[in-house]
Amino acid sequence: MRGNGIWKQKFKNIAIITTNKKVITLSMIMLLIAGVSGVYAKDFFSSSNKTQTILPSTSMVEKGDLSKRVTASGTTVAADPVSIFIELSQEVDEVFAEVGDKVNEGDLLVTYDIEDTQRELNDKLAEANATVENAKISLSELSAPAEGAELLELQSQVVNAEKSIEDIKSQIDSYDIKISQAQTDVDNTKKTVDNYAELLIVGGISQQEYENAEQLYQKALDTLTQTENDKTTTELSLQTAELSLQKAKLNLENGQNKTNDVTTANSIKKQQNTLETAQRNVSSIQYNISKLTSATYSPISGTVIESNAVEGQMLTDSTVMMKIADLSNLDVEAYVSEYDIAQIKIGQKVEMTSDGIENKIYTGTVTKIEPTASTQSTMSGSETVVPIVVHMDNPDELMKPGFSLDLEIIVEDLSDVVFVPLSAVGKQKDGNYYVYKVNENGVLQKTDVILGSTNDTNAVIESGINIGEKVITSPTENMADGANLNDFATTVEQKKTEQNDSILSNMGGGMPSDGSMPNGGGMPPSGGMPGGGGNRGGKGSR
Repeated sequence: MRGNGIWKQKFKNIAIITTNKKVITLSMIMLLIAGVSGVYAKDFFSSSNKTQTILPSTSMVEKGDLSKRVTASGTTVAADPVSIFIELSQEVDEVFAEVGDKVNEGDLLVTYDIEDTQRELNDKLAEANATVENAKISLSELSAPAEGAELLELQSQVVNAEKSIEDIKSQIDSYDIKISQAQTDVDNTKKTVDNYAELLIVGGISQQEYENAEQLYQKALDTLTQTENDKTTTELSLQTAELSLQKAKLNLENGQNKTNDVTTANSIKKQQNTLETAQRNVSSIQYNISKLTSATYSPISGTVIESNAVEGQMLTDSTVMMKIADLSNLDVEAYVSEYDIAQIKIGQKVEMTSDGIENKIYTGTVTKIEPTASTQSTMSGSETVVPIVVHMDNPDELMKPGFSLDLEIIVEDLSDVVFVPLSAVGKQKDGNYYVYKVNENGVLQKTDVILGSTNDTNAVIESGINIGEKVITSPTENMADGANLNDFATTVEQKKTEQNDSILSNMGGGMPSDGSMPNGGGMPPSGGMPGGGGNRGGKGSR
């Protein structure tokens, strides 16, 4: 598609109005005259050679309207199709519209058999509600504060722990008294032993008396040690009793507020999650019941272009039930070569034709240019293209989605400009442009010009030449300023007999005896001008 920009010319004050009937009639008359003339001309031409002088071709400088165009191909699609989904999988009961049918907004499209589905959903809802109630009961049991016998037991444990502490403290106090008494006994017996030791030396007492005193002293020491040990044991039991009191108080507090206990709090949280899940299940079933419908109606007026509704079959909520489009609102998805896409802008006008719809030009506007390119297969390999979207202005009933169209995107539209064939413009070494004008005497004048917009066929001249002047269509390197056009003429030698035989052969030797047209005469099968001519000249190659 590279280099497929084209120019179209619209000359002012020139009107060519033809119809197929007029063209055919004129062609038949010309062919009849040529056929008859060929019969009588066969003997007229001599067999001698004849030379013909051909001058370089010239073009007239003209003024008119030019449009620079980029060609592309595309396919029509519905511009804003509406896809209809059902919100809950249901079985189709009856279908009232098929592909191709025209429908109005609000028309009945499909009915559904919902009796079994409705009963199933109601059963599920009842089960889900029961699950919610059970979850509430379990949560209440876990989180309700202690009361009655349970509360009395917890309170009793606190009271008993407090009494146990008081008793232990009393024991500790009594041990203090016993230790004081035992210490006094130790001191007294120790003093007696010391006195007896002195008396034993002087013979004041017997050995037995001294030993008895020592035994009493040792007994007093053992009693003191035992009493101190008993006090230490009792003090340890006091610590245990205090811990028991703390636990009893904590149990009472947790009983009154069960969330204080970590294990109970976790159990309550789990049960709350269970309850929330059950409640969501109820909401989901209620939502499905609300979306259960016995029929679907058309949201717009248009034509059904797709349908997946089949009587007796299930339709899922992820399947397009029907697609409806306004076929008077069409887009064209087209592809533009990467070499031309820089010229394409949103808002540019487009002319479109279809091989299946003759003598009809549709118009539209570029509405979207995709941000990324893609690769498209061609007969010669592949090319990089950019997708665009064109909105059609005037689709009629002949135009259908899926039609292939040839597009001409008007990238530049010029009015009242002076132009010449692009081949007439030369470029000098200094970068300036020139043309060779031809005056009335056939003298060449090399003229500097300022070049405007160009493409493969035409060039706009901003200044340097005037309307009505003649220029050399394709100047050659040996042309020079001041030379005469005749200096570059060429001579062609032709044999007349060969020319005559060729003419008569093409004409079939005159008119056939049955009065029909000669072979090869007449209009082409397509009804257009020979050689692809017609009233849309200037279309570039694709």
